[in-house]
Formats: sequence, C-alpha cells, structure tokens
Amino acid sequence: MKIRHFKQKILMLLLFLFISLQILWAYAFASTQTSFFEAPPIITLKALKEKLDQNAGVVIVDVRGDFSFERERIKGAISIPLAEMEARYKELPKGKTIVFY
Repeated sequence: MKIRHFKQKILMLLLFLFISLQILWAYAFASTQTSFFEAPPIITLKALKEKLDQNAGVVIVDVRGDFSFERERIKGAISIPLAEMEARYKELPKGKTIVFY
C-alpha cells in the first residue's frame, strides 16, 4: 500500500512540474513575439500631402484593380493590384516609405 501511495505522489509531482513548465514556456515566448496580424502604421492625408510636397521619398501604391486605377488615381501612384502583390512585391522600392491605398 505504501509503494502505491508513493507512486501516486511521484506522478502528481511530475504532473505539477510538467504543467508549471508549460505555463512558464508559454509566458516566456508570448512576451517576446509580436502578432503576425499587427496593424500597419497609418498616415493621415495631411501628413501624406506634406511628405509628397517635401519630396520625402514616399511611394504611393494603388492596390485596386487596373480598371479603377485607370479611371482615377493619385498623381504619381503606381499600380500593383492586391491580387498580384505576392508576385510583384519585388517591384517595390527599398529604402522608401511605401503608402498603400
């Protein structure tokens, strides 16, 4: 009877340690990771206009379809439809602020 009771205590202790390690592991990694779905920075129209007026290295990318882009667009914007972004992202300039709309 004593051996059975001893085994139960050991199993309970191991279970407690396992759960404690899982909690510590989750907490350690949760505090260092950022969400993949974090919202991108937002720029106001006023701030965008100021950057464009200052020629501050801003590129505007229109992610609508070609028909909408041809009908109406922001002057100087380039067109990369959202459906094509994965295939064409290398066209985006490096070292510049990119504004998508």
